[in-house]
Amino acid sequence: MANLTIKAIVRVKEILMKTIIDTGINISIIILLVVKKLKMTIELSDRSQIIMVNQTKKNVIRIVRDVSFSI
Repeated sequence: MANLTIKAIVRVKEILMKTIIDTGINISIIILLVVKKLKMTIELSDRSQIIMVNQTKKNVIRIVRDVSFSI
């Protein structure tokens, strides 16, 4: 099956949000404002880095683990 990327508006905990859904990714990036709004538990980073599309490296600031989403 090919990867699928779509833009969508989803409802999470009764809050509507604009999202980009990519079926081929291993991680998801969520801004801190959304993490706080959804009352997710944040852990310290494990010193991981993300390589952006333009090949620059960014440090992971915090991690939210074991989050399940259904569409």
